[in-house]
Amino acid sequence: MSTRTAPWPAGVPCWADQSAPDVAAAKDFYAAVVGWDYQDTEADYGGYAVAEVGGHPTVGIGPQQPGAPAAWTVYLASDDADATAADVTANGGTVLLAPGDIG
Repeated sequence: MSTRTAPWPAGVPCWADQSAPDVAAAKDFYAAVVGWDYQDTEADYGGYAVAEVGGHPTVGIGPQQPGAPAAWTVYLASDDADATAADVTANGGTVLLAPGDIG
């Protein structure tokens, strides 16, 4: 697996995470299948675990939200998340969650 050391270009997939009904089971599965290790962030981030490969953040695994299906979500890079959200709305799209800062 390659490691990115520069910012992702806008529009390029830059992160993925999984919502899982059983985070511990998902972590065990991916550790066994692809060798992921995990950062100890779960209590601070509501059960969300960050998987690592070679000490580099790779993906996240978090608890499935009530009423939502278990799913993988892919995130796209943006040079300006607020401007991208405004462009989505201006072009007829719907922003489901406004841009915000994370840890």
